[in-house]
Amino acid sequence: MMDNYVSSNLASFNPSSIVDSKTKFAFTSGINYNSTSNFFAKNYAPYNNYSGGFFDGIKGKYVDPNKTGFQNINFNIDIINLKFEINHNNAIGYALRGRAYSNRSGIPEIWSKNVALNYIGNELNSPENLTGYTYNQVEFTEHAFTYARTIFDRKQTFFKMGATFKVLNGLSARHFSVNSGTLEFLDDSSSVATFKDLDADYGKNSSEDQLFFSNRGFGFDIGGTFEFRPNIDKQFYEMDGNSKNIRWDINKYKLKIGASVTDIGSIKFEKDPTFYNFTNASQNVTAESIFKSVSLGPAPFLQIQDSLQKTGVKSTTQNSQMKMNMPTTAHLNIDYYIKKNYYVSYNVSIPIYSKSDKTVINNTFIQTITPRIESNNYSFMMPISHQSNGKFYFGLAGRMVLNKLTMFAGSNNASIIFGQKSSLTRNFFIGTIIHFPYEIPSDIDGDKVSDKKDICPLDFGVIDYYGCPDTDGDEIPDKEDLCIYNKGTRETNGCPDTDGDGIIDMNDLCPNVAGLGVHYGCPDRDFDGVIDMADKCPDVPGIELNNGCPFENPGCCMDNDGDGVSNNVDKCPDYAGSVYNEGCPIDSLNINKIGLNEKKVELDPNNTADQIKVLKNNDTIRNFITTKEDLKQLTENKNVLGEHNIYFNTDQATITPEEQGNFDRFFAMLPYDASLTLMVIGYTDKDGSLDYNLILSRKRAETVKRKLIENGYPADKIVLYYYGEAKSLKKGSYTDEQKQMDRRVEIKIIKN
Repeated sequence: MMDNYVSSNLASFNPSSIVDSKTKFAFTSGINYNSTSNFFAKNYAPYNNYSGGFFDGIKGKYVDPNKTGFQNINFNIDIINLKFEINHNNAIGYALRGRAYSNRSGIPEIWSKNVALNYIGNELNSPENLTGYTYNQVEFTEHAFTYARTIFDRKQTFFKMGATFKVLNGLSARHFSVNSGTLEFLDDSSSVATFKDLDADYGKNSSEDQLFFSNRGFGFDIGGTFEFRPNIDKQFYEMDGNSKNIRWDINKYKLKIGASVTDIGSIKFEKDPTFYNFTNASQNVTAESIFKSVSLGPAPFLQIQDSLQKTGVKSTTQNSQMKMNMPTTAHLNIDYYIKKNYYVSYNVSIPIYSKSDKTVINNTFIQTITPRIESNNYSFMMPISHQSNGKFYFGLAGRMVLNKLTMFAGSNNASIIFGQKSSLTRNFFIGTIIHFPYEIPSDIDGDKVSDKKDICPLDFGVIDYYGCPDTDGDEIPDKEDLCIYNKGTRETNGCPDTDGDGIIDMNDLCPNVAGLGVHYGCPDRDFDGVIDMADKCPDVPGIELNNGCPFENPGCCMDNDGDGVSNNVDKCPDYAGSVYNEGCPIDSLNINKIGLNEKKVELDPNNTADQIKVLKNNDTIRNFITTKEDLKQLTENKNVLGEHNIYFNTDQATITPEEQGNFDRFFAMLPYDASLTLMVIGYTDKDGSLDYNLILSRKRAETVKRKLIENGYPADKIVLYYYGEAKSLKKGSYTDEQKQMDRRVEIKIIKN
């Protein structure tokens, strides 16, 4: 399976695949079965005319081979297959596999034809030469230790190599090789044939010695991969202030070429002395008992021992051991990226062995062209293969990712899916992978600051403020800025203070003239406690009882300074002051010490509060609402089509992930109509100071307004209002649930 996502599995074909891959760690388990012949296509209809198990049936059809008859079967199971990238330049892997091979070659043509007929109407012949017929089987486990590393990375060109060292433990081995002899069928309706003058090498491993782990061997794989990467910029992405982060989650190549040689090595088995080389063996034997097996197992070898070996003469040359060479194979892979998720690859595997090797175990030649669709979550492949039996096959394969679990399966020959009952090739593979892929860090708001480092993960911001926005550009992030749409200074928490009196414009009834906080930012230049705009004598200290003007001496009680406080109680009888400060002037040095606010609540004879209401046309506070009646007037005679609430955490003006989803669902259903206006109203609970809650309610409303604008709603179709602490609609007890209901922003949809 050619897929960049299953690099741990591909290590058995090219060990360099595990480094510079898409996964940090992967655990793979799977099986692979392959059966190929060039003379006899078995009928795989369910047990049709089968004399035994699934692999023992002999009915089928004869196919005229293009060369000497052969049949290869191999089975591989990855019990454990691990890969781990130490870093992107170095990786290690380990695999525990069980493997089995059964190879036959030099199969006599006359037997192939007759077995296909089920020995009914046999072709008869003169004695057929059996020289060169071999039948070998081996089963073993391997511990494979892999190391791979990047050799060079020159941006546009890349090369990596890997090697695997294998410790092999032989489980069983059997071989039969004919040096000379003939075969002849006796009649046209029997499977009995005459084997004459056989000279053969014959052996089987000693099962007793297996207890002492004497059947050992070693093997090696080596491979390299070259990649051509012309589109350098696509390898990088910007995140957390670095514009050259490497995309480990994508394939970076346009062309990839891999080459490897696998299974270099052998296993030596202690030979069972009851199985030996023999000569001059002649016997009438049921042919299928010698040739029929199409699977792994000792049955044919036991028949040879009980019949042919017994009639022959034990050869003078015998070995106490037999060496089974591993199925050494050379592989070449070329993979080409077409566009987006489309690829096409060419793979060829060529077995490497000597025909003089009487215990040969080998894979078969196969070359494949595979177009595929590959993404991180799935892949789909349609291999078209040409195999050593001269046939072409169409296959299917695929992969699907479910969270951290990947499942893959496929076959080089999918004909059985379409109803073909017989074939010279049967192949399938299936497996699972538990993986930890490389991923681009999550960035929900798309501001190129990863969520792990983003203090404001739902608001588009900048790296300088850890992912938080600065809407008004005053270099104070919105999270800390009390006025996100108006530039301010750090000293005023991001809010403007035009007159520099320390009272931000939003709370300043006289934003262009410096004043005192107790007077809502308005001046009182004669320090008599009456703000200038309500003071009829702004330059002469007076009293609130007389509109800021001094009283004339009433005669009965002396009041030398005319401030309305008689001399007998005036602590500053010679200097006009305020009735709220025992006749002394009020200035910035004492204003916070005398409890002026509390005293003014008790007595406001000049009706200053009423006069201040005139200032509500001031731009800085025109959207400040203090009563339910104000709210009612806002919506009176307006066509309110609907409303939606966004709730906030205590003391916060940042939208939570839960409420972000709530907002997204609302906006997705919000119709765009030029005749609609959105009224955005901010609220707070009653905790905290009045001034603070005024600011917080406005900031919450501004946050929602910004969200609407970011999602494409016209700014001129949004009107913003906000309450101070006086807003709360709750009376009596004030529970946490009620507070939560107050911590909100209402969005009213108004039809103009």
